Formats: sequence, structure tokens, C-alpha cells
Amino acid sequence: MPATRRRPCRGGYLATLVLLSMVASPAEAIAAPNPVRRVLTMLQMMQKKVVKEGKSQHALFDKYMCYAQSRMQKLKADIELGKDMVPQLEGAVEEAVAEKGALENDVRDAKAELAEAEKALAESTSMRTKENKDFTAEDAQTKVDLEGLKKAVKVMSKLGEQGEGSLLQTGTVATIRRLVATSADLTTSDRDIVTNFLSESQNDEDGAADGLSQSSPGEIIGILKAMLATMTKDSVELKTG
Repeated sequence: MPATRRRPCRGGYLATLVLLSMVASPAEAIAAPNPVRRVLTMLQMMQKKVVKEGKSQHALFDKYMCYAQSRMQKLKADIELGKDMVPQLEGAVEEAVAEKGALENDVRDAKAELAEAEKALAESTSMRTKENKDFTAEDAQTKVDLEGLKKAVKVMSKLGEQGEGSLLQTGTVATIRRLVATSADLTTSDRDIVTNFLSESQNDEDGAADGLSQSSPGEIIGILKAMLATMTKDSVELKTG
């Protein structure tokens, strides 16, 4: 058989060309960086960065876990404390409810007492106003009565000394009759003496006599002066309280 010539592999030829094209001269090899080394350097830098970030994340995680554990421990302690306080709080709530009810009763009673006090004050004020009005009228009447007694004593003194004049002319007979009838300081005997004297004086006046009665003027003057002193003293004490 004739010998066949082996044809060179085209693929191998192309690969050889590629390898030859990648082979640089010594100067170019020095000037241009190795792509593989550059990739390795970049990977090493990335590894360092990842390791550094991992350490930082791990530190943060440990710190957070420590914080979480401390918080959990505090929460557990608070929960246990809360459990212990529940009965106390329930008792305090019940006591507060009872106290609230008692306070409401006190407020209701206080309102009732206030209403009673306001009513009593109004009644007292009305009574005081009436008493003041009565006192003013009584004081004015007492002044009139005192003046009447003074006039009667003066006239009686003239009747006793000079034997002239008439008690009826003073216009105080009605006042004296009233004072004698209402005076609690006169004895029955003195009251009868003054009443009889006024009656005799009235009869003498009607009979056109001299105005003197059969009773002793000095005795009548003494009774009237005693009445005047007592009324004056009572009036002063009433005003000074």
C-alpha cells in the first residue's frame, strides 16, 4: 500500500498560534501584570474584607445577644415580681373600691349637712333680723318709757313739794299704768299702791280737785324712781350685751 501522508491537525495549529501570541517578550512580561495573579490578589482582598465584616457582624451579634439576654433576665425578674404583686394589687383595688364607696357616702352626708347648715343659717339670719328689728323697736319704746318716768317723777316731786300740778297733765299716765302692770321687779304691794294712786288722781282730775290723791306722794316717787333705775340699768345691759 502506498504510504499515506498525515495531514497536520488544524486545531493543534491554531492552539499553537494562540499560545505563541500569549507569550510575551521578557520586557513585556515584566511590564504587564499577570492576569491570574491579579485575580488572586483581588480574591485575597475580598476575602480579607469578608473576614473583617464577618468579625464585625459577629461582634455586633454577640453584643446584641448579651443585651437580649440581660433584657430577658430583667423581664423574667419583673414577671416574677409582678406575680408576687398581683395579690397585693388585688387587695389594694378592693380596698380602694371600698374607700371610694365610703368617700361617696361621706360626700353625700356632707352635702346633706351643708343643706341643713344653709337652712339653719337662713333661719338664724331671719331670726336675727327680726330680733334686731324688735330690739330697735323695743329700745325706742324704752327711751319713750324712760322719758315718761322721768317726767312723772319730776311732776310727783312738784306735787309733793308745792302741792300743785297734776300728773295727768304730763300725758304719761297710760305709760306708767302699762309699765307697772308689766314690770316684774315690782312687788304686788307696790303695784297696788301705784295703781290706786293713778286711779285716785284720775278721780280727782275728773272731780276738779287739786290733783293730789290720798296716797303719799313720797312713797309713789320712791317706787317710780326705783322703776326708773331698774329700767335704765336693764337698757344699758341690753345694749352692751
